[in-house]
Amino acid sequence: MSEKNKNIETEKAPKPLSSKLKTVALIALLAAMGWMMLKSHLFKPELYKTGGDTMGTKYHVIVCADSGWGWERTATAIENELVRVNGLMSTFIPDSEISKFNDNPSTDWIEVSPEMVKMVKLSKEASKIVDGKFDITVGPLVDLWGFGKKPRKLTAPPAPADIAMTQLACGLDKIDFQENPPALKKKVPGLRIDLSGVAKGYGVDCVAKVLGDRGYKNYMIEIGGETRTRGHKVVLQDKKSWFSAEKQSLPWYIGVEQPTPVEMFEMPTVALKINLNDHAMATSGDARNYHEIGGQHYTHIIDPVTGEALTPEQLGTGVDGEETGSVSVIADTCAEADSLATGFFLLDVRRGIETADRNELAVAYLIRTDDPNNPIRVVMSEAFKKNYAPAD
Repeated sequence: MSEKNKNIETEKAPKPLSSKLKTVALIALLAAMGWMMLKSHLFKPELYKTGGDTMGTKYHVIVCADSGWGWERTATAIENELVRVNGLMSTFIPDSEISKFNDNPSTDWIEVSPEMVKMVKLSKEASKIVDGKFDITVGPLVDLWGFGKKPRKLTAPPAPADIAMTQLACGLDKIDFQENPPALKKKVPGLRIDLSGVAKGYGVDCVAKVLGDRGYKNYMIEIGGETRTRGHKVVLQDKKSWFSAEKQSLPWYIGVEQPTPVEMFEMPTVALKINLNDHAMATSGDARNYHEIGGQHYTHIIDPVTGEALTPEQLGTGVDGEETGSVSVIADTCAEADSLATGFFLLDVRRGIETADRNELAVAYLIRTDDPNNPIRVVMSEAFKKNYAPAD
């Protein structure tokens, strides 16, 4: 072989790595493998939960996150936020903001928080949509029918004259609001407001803000049946390898209970299973809160137009043996859905669906029937059918 060919072969031969370079490469490989192992075990999607008592009911919050770091502080922040909202809007707390407003007989402007004005404004807007069937000033009527802070068992319905007299201190037209500076004004000294028809929904929205501000993007919030979801939950499947596991993202399916009374320790039956798709839902019905007065079943929901608690017959559909059991409304915020649900419940089904379709609202009525093979009939607005059809 010539000297020239030897030189070419020498130039083509790979130069061996130095022992230092081999060590660095090995360390880098081990570090990468270690990080993958650590990430697989410490940063895998899991569900973190908290809950408790609020607003006379229970709340539940579930988030899907890669780590539980900071979750205990978040759970405390959620609890504190609900205490704050309760301190604004609970008529059961003597020194709450709403109690102080109700106890003030002045007909001048009364300074309140921006949130209180926001709820009054929202309530007025909702009332217009449902033809006046939602009214936050019906507290005196609620008391008259025995459903107030001090429940009373009546032997007979209130007299028409007593209902008419009580209505003089009720009506959304008897309260004004201004946003800057935030204040409310009564037109009659005895006017009181009760935000129980919107406060739970607003509490859900406030919890959603707490979670959003802390970076959570996948969660489900529920307070007494009022619900809001965002994103998804992740379920880890069997591991494909030592380093990773297969992940399956699932929607937050929310169940709407069949509006029929249940016995103690009996699990309620789910009538609808819905994917909210990053929205909120509220349900209003008569299955669990009612009075027997003179042998007649009266719902706890007062019709602000007539001043009366309604009977199942008055909540009929025009079909023998049918009663409106509940109505669910889906909206962008839970406060909006909550404020509308009560009003839609008091509208008959035909008017309710017409109103929902006219305003492009997602509304579903659950109707009790006397058919043992089909005890619940569902009537949905077009927006509900299109966007929130029940899951299989």
